[in-house]
Amino acid sequence: QVPGAVEAPVPRPQRVVVKPDVLVLDAEHALLDGVLEDRLDGPMVVVAPHQVDVLTVDLVAVADRLAKAASILRGSMKDVALKAEQAQGRIKELERELDALQKRAASAKSVELATSAREVKGVKILAARSENGDADAMRELADKLRDQIQSGIIVLGGEKDGKASLLVAVTPDLAKKYRAGDLVKELSKTLGGKGGGKPELAQSGGGDPAQLDAALARAYELV
Repeated sequence: QVPGAVEAPVPRPQRVVVKPDVLVLDAEHALLDGVLEDRLDGPMVVVAPHQVDVLTVDLVAVADRLAKAASILRGSMKDVALKAEQAQGRIKELERELDALQKRAASAKSVELATSAREVKGVKILAARSENGDADAMRELADKLRDQIQSGIIVLGGEKDGKASLLVAVTPDLAKKYRAGDLVKELSKTLGGKGGGKPELAQSGGGDPAQLDAALARAYELV
């Protein structure tokens, strides 16, 4: 040590106490007046004095967010994690139930639509709108319709996010003569969209929804 120099005092750490439902500093920097450290329980974090102001603000913000989350989840702050896990589990359960309902609805719809198939030059053709314009939902419906009609061509039209889409499905016995990819390309010209795919299944998207009915009507002219 240099003669005459004064040793700077070592900053005294400031203890921060975290208690379920309550976030406070000790009596000197209390967030809640009159709450003493020896009356609290829970883990303690040691911080230097210059960090106290910043940490106090952080703790207040965290406490506010926890309080809001607890209110939304209808529980206390200490139960937020548990309530969030329960809510997540319920959401997954509802998603499974919705998926099952949609599949049952698609199955019932396929039976109804199958009766509207027309025979053109010895080929069954079914052209109809799909209430759900989602690509996966349309493919699932087409699969069910193929099972229903056994032999034929299925053309489904749908709308999603302001854009039209088409799906063409052909049963295996007709796929060499009537390729789904070629059919959907031709029908897409009416919509102003583009499409393509395999001989038994093809899709197009990006067309004008106003022309969807016209495109479906043309399906009966392609054989």
